[in-house]
Amino acid sequence: MKHFFDYINSNKFSLENISEAHVTVTLKIDGTALQLCFDKDKKVSFHKRSSDVTKEGPIIQRMDAFNNPAYFDAMNSLRKPLSTNNDKFNGVKILNTEILLDSNPHIISYSKKPKGGLCVLGGVTVNGGSIDHQMIDEYARILGVESVPVFFNGTLGESVANKIVEYVNTHCDPKNPHEVPSFKEDIMRILGCENLSSDLLDTENGYIEGFVFDFQIGDEHLLLKIDCPSFVLDFKKNKEKEDNETIKKETESVLEKIKEYIVSNKIRFKKYSNDVFENLLMNFIKTDQGFKDCLYEEGHRCKLCERLIYSKNPNVLPLKFRRDIGKDDRILYSLRMFTWLFGKKNNGENFPVLKDLSLMMPNNK
Repeated sequence: MKHFFDYINSNKFSLENISEAHVTVTLKIDGTALQLCFDKDKKVSFHKRSSDVTKEGPIIQRMDAFNNPAYFDAMNSLRKPLSTNNDKFNGVKILNTEILLDSNPHIISYSKKPKGGLCVLGGVTVNGGSIDHQMIDEYARILGVESVPVFFNGTLGESVANKIVEYVNTHCDPKNPHEVPSFKEDIMRILGCENLSSDLLDTENGYIEGFVFDFQIGDEHLLLKIDCPSFVLDFKKNKEKEDNETIKKETESVLEKIKEYIVSNKIRFKKYSNDVFENLLMNFIKTDQGFKDCLYEEGHRCKLCERLIYSKNPNVLPLKFRRDIGKDDRILYSLRMFTWLFGKKNNGENFPVLKDLSLMMPNNK
């Protein structure tokens, strides 16, 4: 999705196009993208969102869900409404949604917990058309989640389009952001929707991520975003914080924990390199130690993965790991890191896709 500022300052910019085209303006959501894709038999599968929101993204692999537990929570909560309302999604090919989390790496926190922890953004019909927002509202209701707020639906006209262009050029350069406390109110005033209310507009820090403009120009869609300057500044601060010494210290801690485990359990590994992760990976399938057995059943699925994801209670972990945890979750971090590296090294061959696991999927009819 292109920044509105970049579009305005490109040779593709046409004030006439954005003045006369039908446009839908919605809230830009700070979350984790999740696609619900329906096949011709109305069976649903879960996908990561494609760069082209009208197309199916990559199906979520077990490894994806292991590294982002938000997927598990969302898919578990969607199982029942998708199963019991299967026939209400006739004609739907894709629903694009966003998982809403009040945690890193997300910046926006809501004053009131969003319904279902999920927001339906839009969708595509089996004929390739866009699903109108009245139906998006209905699908959100069926699923028991939020529907994305719509700020404008129609034609901007030259006057409003000009005001948007001037405002973006003045305040919304994504490469040179500066605080604009009234950003949300300013854009809503220009669009004439000052009285619109939604729990997703009521945020703890007072600002939103931004706005999405979906212009339909002929048979094509031009998607443009305007990011809130305050959000951009916070994002940059968070990124700088992530890039500092904290990550280095966490990585060192991971290495030490794994080394301690290897030594205390007298696990013998053939020497491949000086890198402890590399040694573990190269030996992983060959060893008969209990460490391997706790992580996966060969050719089947990750047992430890399920233990970590389905409960935050350390008592569900194998006995050999409980003593290492206590109030310190670094061992969980190290095991997560190790399992990710193993799956990446072996192309995830021991982690079947989630759609093959009946536990994680709706009871499709």
